[in-house]
Amino acid sequence: GIINSGTAVQTINYGGNATAPTITANPGWTFTGWDTAFTNVTTNLSVTAQYSQITYTVTFTAGTHGIINSGTAVQMINYGGNATAPTTTANPGWTFTGWDTAFTNVTTNLTVTAQYSQITYTVTFTSGTHGIINNGTAVQTINYGGNATAPTTTANPGWTFTGWDTAFTNVTSNLTVTAQYNINTYTITFNVGAHGIINSGTAVQTINYGGNATAPTITANPGWTFTGWDTAFTNVTTNLSVTAQYSQITYTVTFTAGTHGIINSGTAVQTINYGGNATAPTITANPGWTFTGWDTAFTNVTSNLTVTAQYNINTYTITFNVGAHGIINSGTAVQTINYGGNAVAPTLTINPGWFFNSWDKSFTNVTSNFTVNALFIPEIEVVTFAPGMHGALLNGNTVQPLNYNGTAVAPIVTANPGWTFTGWDKPLNNINSYTLITAEYSQTQYTVTFVAGEHGNPEKGNMLQTVTSGADAAAPSIAAEPGWIFTGWDRAFNNITGDLTVTARYQQAVYTVTFDPGSHGTVTDGFAKQFIAYGQDAIAPTVTAEPDWIFTGWDTTFADATTDLTVKAQYELVTTVQTIPPVMLDASLNATENQLLPDTTAQPLITATPMDVTNTTATDVKIQTGLIAGKPSFSLIAGIIVCSACFCLIITLFILRFRSKQKG
Repeated sequence: GIINSGTAVQTINYGGNATAPTITANPGWTFTGWDTAFTNVTTNLSVTAQYSQITYTVTFTAGTHGIINSGTAVQMINYGGNATAPTTTANPGWTFTGWDTAFTNVTTNLTVTAQYSQITYTVTFTSGTHGIINNGTAVQTINYGGNATAPTTTANPGWTFTGWDTAFTNVTSNLTVTAQYNINTYTITFNVGAHGIINSGTAVQTINYGGNATAPTITANPGWTFTGWDTAFTNVTTNLSVTAQYSQITYTVTFTAGTHGIINSGTAVQTINYGGNATAPTITANPGWTFTGWDTAFTNVTSNLTVTAQYNINTYTITFNVGAHGIINSGTAVQTINYGGNAVAPTLTINPGWFFNSWDKSFTNVTSNFTVNALFIPEIEVVTFAPGMHGALLNGNTVQPLNYNGTAVAPIVTANPGWTFTGWDKPLNNINSYTLITAEYSQTQYTVTFVAGEHGNPEKGNMLQTVTSGADAAAPSIAAEPGWIFTGWDRAFNNITGDLTVTARYQQAVYTVTFDPGSHGTVTDGFAKQFIAYGQDAIAPTVTAEPDWIFTGWDTTFADATTDLTVKAQYELVTTVQTIPPVMLDASLNATENQLLPDTTAQPLITATPMDVTNTTATDVKIQTGLIAGKPSFSLIAGIIVCSACFCLIITLFILRFRSKQKG
């Protein structure tokens, strides 16, 4: 480095400080300071500048197409020095060509990246013997690992391009790729149709482009003749369906009406194809007869036919309905009768309460279906209603004539007081004889509900009772809640004549609190005896203590009264303060706690030492003499204490007796 400003040689006073000149470091170096301190100079000094050399980081990266397989990728190089390149291996398909940046005479941090060039190959497409390349590039240059693009190929007529003989993706060498073809084949299907069968030869054949199919042998179905094929099947250039052709054989079908009817529409003589169906003409049967069909089938005709109409004489169903008032005990209820014939009536058994009268229609010379109903006359029965002992009949018929097994209509019943009409002693339906029906009753019952209310709870007995009219309910037992007294019920529950709700009554509990002033005082204001509601607080009266006693409070709390209570006043006996005449003490005598000083004037003056009385206040003592009118500068604790007046040489002594507590 060099000094570029300031003084290199300086004269400094003893103990003074030199002033450093300005240093400029040479390229590649950094000035770091001086080798010797130059403050508080006490001798001649030579002070030399210090430097550190600058270094740079050179980072070699392999790039995306290779790897560093030996050498150091990150190097620390001194200013102006040269880095050493590591060894690089290129990825397949690539060639390492050098580095992108020089790394000699390094004067800054560097990142040096490997450079590569890609390897290429030739892919040649050929069309083969059955087609041509009509679009695209036949010869292509492809990068290592790349894919060639196939050109478009058109196959010759009768051939189909099927692909290439060699893959041309991920190319890693020179390639020749040749087009592949298959000759076209076509399916010839021989369809025998609905009127024959193939009995030899192949029905479905695969034929090369331009070839000929071979017809199978056909046997026609009965009633048909094979006449050839509907389509040529030589020089095949497409898929074909070839169907056999036939002509049909025909027969004569003759319809006749027979002896019990006539043909009134349709064709009586018909020409029908083999296996076909003739169409029957319309037949009208003679009166009393029904056309039932033909004597011979005329479907699937395979020969000449004569077909004759068939008939049945008409029959009719005669149903004898006896109804709900009897039964058939012999004979037939449902009879089948030929046209113009007569039915035979069955024998009946009549139900009780009815008489048979006749049948409702004739059943001779039958020409249709019908039902014959039996007619009956009912018997008449009488019902009489009686009111019974506990009510009366107000409205309705008390005597009613009814059909056998009929239902009577009940009159209106009014029950006597205290009774409820419950019904009749006999059913009102199925009356089949003279019947007396009497009203029935039950005594009226009422519900008596006992309610405990909000200040008590049921203890025993029924809170819900069913009581007969005029009778008495039985009161349950009630337990009152604390602070309340059960006093009875809010209404009477004897001679019950209706539903009733009876609720418990309560009054709040009151307790006597007696304040006893005891033997050392009297109640001078307030009440010594107080009546206090449950849970409330008594109010203490004012107590005046006797002389020499202090009232200190009560022996028992009297808040939240839950019982009768006697509260006794508490007292404490008042202590007295006596004054001892002043004395002269010898200065050599020291007074101590709990010590009485001599009662003499012959002693010299002394100074008494006060006690530590920090835990007792002067207000705890009743001062009788008036000598001490307030709290002294020190407090009382126990025993006798010496007090010293602060303004004279005469010491006034007090004997203090501390009170003791006495109750009563």
